[in-house]
Amino acid sequence: MPRRPWRLPLIAALALAFASLALISGIAYIAVLTGATGTAERLLVDRAERIVDAEVAMIRSRLDPVSDHLELIAALAASGRIDIDSPVAVREALAVMMTRVPAVSAAAFATLDLQLHRAVRHPDGQVTRDTVSLVNLPQGMERFRQLQTSHGTFWGALFWSEQLKQPVLNVRTPVRRIDDAFIGGLIATVAVGDLSYLIGDANQGTEGRYFSDLDRLTNGAMVGAATLAVSIVLAMLMGLSMARSIRTITSAAESIERLEFDLPFHKRSRLREIDDAGQSLDKARGALKWFGAYVPHRLVFRLMELGESAVASRRRDVTVMFTDIVGFTPQAEELPEQETADMLNHHFALLGACIDADQGVIDKYIGDCVMAVWGGLFRMEDHADHAVHAALEMARVIREDNVQRVAAGQTPVRLRVGVHSGPVVVGNIGAPGRVNYTVVGDTVNVAQRFEQLGKEFMREGEDVIVLVSGDTIAAMKHPEVLGELPKPELRHVKGREEPEQVYRLV
Repeated sequence: MPRRPWRLPLIAALALAFASLALISGIAYIAVLTGATGTAERLLVDRAERIVDAEVAMIRSRLDPVSDHLELIAALAASGRIDIDSPVAVREALAVMMTRVPAVSAAAFATLDLQLHRAVRHPDGQVTRDTVSLVNLPQGMERFRQLQTSHGTFWGALFWSEQLKQPVLNVRTPVRRIDDAFIGGLIATVAVGDLSYLIGDANQGTEGRYFSDLDRLTNGAMVGAATLAVSIVLAMLMGLSMARSIRTITSAAESIERLEFDLPFHKRSRLREIDDAGQSLDKARGALKWFGAYVPHRLVFRLMELGESAVASRRRDVTVMFTDIVGFTPQAEELPEQETADMLNHHFALLGACIDADQGVIDKYIGDCVMAVWGGLFRMEDHADHAVHAALEMARVIREDNVQRVAAGQTPVRLRVGVHSGPVVVGNIGAPGRVNYTVVGDTVNVAQRFEQLGKEFMREGEDVIVLVSGDTIAAMKHPEVLGELPKPELRHVKGREEPEQVYRLV
């Protein structure tokens, strides 16, 4: 077993650093103080004035970007570059603003239908997004009317936030089109406590910058400068070493939060606690890497955002897709096991990219089949549009891939795709020790049977067939993107008394 390198405890390192700094700074302070008695009062007054000016400038530097960014978002919304009819787009724009302006504790967009789309920063730094009714907020309608009658950005009166438990400043901007028509209002709040923390943190270390070359302080300043230089060098050397080690741990934690597991994080450190923490994070990375391979990343992020409430069972309208490779079993029997696995992995990677690009979630793999869901993890008004677009993209990439397969002397892949929309129960389904976050209901069964219907429609030589139900077409928000739809055919589906409309899109 290799000998472990000697490591210094973190507490001992901090104690040594601060003790050295305090001793050296004390010597410098005494030397400087000896020659400073005659000018102390004037220096204090001068420094106080400078600090006041700096505080005023600092407050402006923290608050002006808030109103500037709010006006920028208002201009983008007014010009149509932000879709104000999409709550998701509005909330994401507000969340991006909050990442760029740390002073903002909450940002919101009030619409003409009296809905307030919000992004709120919590004490732990987490930014959540939601939509509430203005009618249910204290003084919500009164503030909205003020926005309707205003034509420029203005700061509102200070008020108490029950959510943050502290007073907040608020800036408001009406959103008006070029014809001056009012289409909504933007609001951003700045918590007074958070603002004080940012200002205080930014002004740390300003002491000692206001000394001028006074004759009576020359000797003391020279001694103080020499001793202070030594202390700064020592503090910087230890601080940089500790900062690099701690930053490695921080970067590792951030990478794990983003579910990025490709590279090892740990770098050996002589600080015992940091070294132990790095090794623990490396072990956690290995365990979570396997976890991430079996659980959809969108579900993990949803759990991180909402906790256990994200997987509570609920009824929701979704779109379900099933895919199946035609004749896979006889094809697989002619191939070695590894080639079969490689072909499936490549095939699933192509389909998974299409599903992920259209905000879908792969629910499960069933042999050579894929089951995907749109609108299960979070509510999607346009779930049917995304699912249909993903199916059409699958048809395109399968055809392109088959050209390469034929050129390489391989058998082309023939794919059936079935899509159906309707209500399901979504949530954790399974035994207490082994559950799946999935969807169940008649909609799932019908979607699978639509995929099976492809056997009746698919002709010899065709690479892909996409069958979509009439319910999915009806659920689409923008069916016009499909152009002129073919006439649907009626087919009886097992479990349904009435025949289903079947649209063949590919």
